[in-house]
Amino acid sequence: MPARKKKGQEKDSNVNGETPMETNEQEENVDENQDVASVVTPRVFNIEEKYLYPVLLRIIWSRPVKPISADGPKVTWCRQANYGPIEIPPAPEKVATYEVNGPRLMITHIVNYNFKSYAGTQTLGPFHKSFTSIVGPNGSGKSNVIDSMLFVFGFRANKIRSKKISVLIHNSENHKDIESCSVSVHFQKIIDTGPGDDEFTVVPNSKFVVCRTAFRDNSSHYTVDGKKVTFKDVATLLRGSGIDLVHNRFLILQGEVEQISMMKSKAQKEGDEGMLEYLEDIIGSNRFQEPIDILSKRVETLNEFRAEKLNRVKAVEKEKDDLEGPKNEAVEFLSKENDIVKLKNSLYHKYISECAENESKASEKCNEIKEGMKEVTDKIKAITDTKKKHYKTYTEKNQEYDNLVKLCEENKEKFAEFEKQDVEELKLVPEQSEKAIAEFKRNWSD
Repeated sequence: MPARKKKGQEKDSNVNGETPMETNEQEENVDENQDVASVVTPRVFNIEEKYLYPVLLRIIWSRPVKPISADGPKVTWCRQANYGPIEIPPAPEKVATYEVNGPRLMITHIVNYNFKSYAGTQTLGPFHKSFTSIVGPNGSGKSNVIDSMLFVFGFRANKIRSKKISVLIHNSENHKDIESCSVSVHFQKIIDTGPGDDEFTVVPNSKFVVCRTAFRDNSSHYTVDGKKVTFKDVATLLRGSGIDLVHNRFLILQGEVEQISMMKSKAQKEGDEGMLEYLEDIIGSNRFQEPIDILSKRVETLNEFRAEKLNRVKAVEKEKDDLEGPKNEAVEFLSKENDIVKLKNSLYHKYISECAENESKASEKCNEIKEGMKEVTDKIKAITDTKKKHYKTYTEKNQEYDNLVKLCEENKEKFAEFEKQDVEELKLVPEQSEKAIAEFKRNWSD
């Protein structure tokens, strides 16, 4: 779960140009101008989380419906309620957990060097393995013990009751112009062997020291066992031992209990924080807020969609009630039409039965007529045979007649040619006769 950003937080920088808590927040928080998908890997809504939305899950998916007409546009149910996919950010990684009798991390002591009211090197401790109480009069530096831990754990200067990091450096009449201050927290892992103060065993090679040094130029750096590291390395090291510096749930600062107890049950407006938002931030359920908002918009849109459809249904019901009378008249008319069709069907069946009976009688009479026509048929057959014979003789005689007609025509043609020759010869006879007479006269005269 990302840590919350508070207004007025101061940006502290170290010698590497990094800001311990700011650098961490930049890694864990989402920039306002940056796409959420580029910072956190989104996860599509899983059906295993449906217990969180037993009712709203029903409206995530839309179902297609048939078009009103063949030429009409196809519409999709709940198209108006589509606000994009439901994506839930992944849950925060769990900090390391341990067995009851397994090793655990403890602070043995703290060494302050010129930090706030502690001039020079001051060792605080040793601390009890389970519970340590610091008592003293006002102004004795009790709160500075917690401030030294906050300083090492990367809290901003305003959380350590200072305006900037350079203010944390000790300044008094006897110690002026000090250039730096540092706090070293000594850790070790132990295994409890009993309830007593000394009933524990130190895990071999588990001791290490985390130190943070601040300078006059408001820069700072970290070391682990004397080796210079970044805040991210320190956070990774402590997170592996069960201390999560990113999602701070192991420190309860002065006034936080009272502040929590005075919280309202729910934020009154956007940007405020109430008990509900605080608890959701702790348990990690605030990552569901965006999906819930999207689903709420869908519910609102669907309610409007439902109201519109309900009004249409009521209007259709009213039209249906108005058409109830004409419908009953139509049903009565169709019922009578059906009765008429049934009666006509009965008449058709009776007509068919009568036709079948008449057909049977006609068939019997036809058979009787066929039997009476048998003799006539035999006579007709004999006459037909005789006709065939005479037709054959007729054909032969007709053939002979055709031949004679043809021969006659040929003779006529020949006779015409002969007549033509005779005519021509007759035409020559007078001329020949005159020649003969002339010759005869000539001969006679001689």
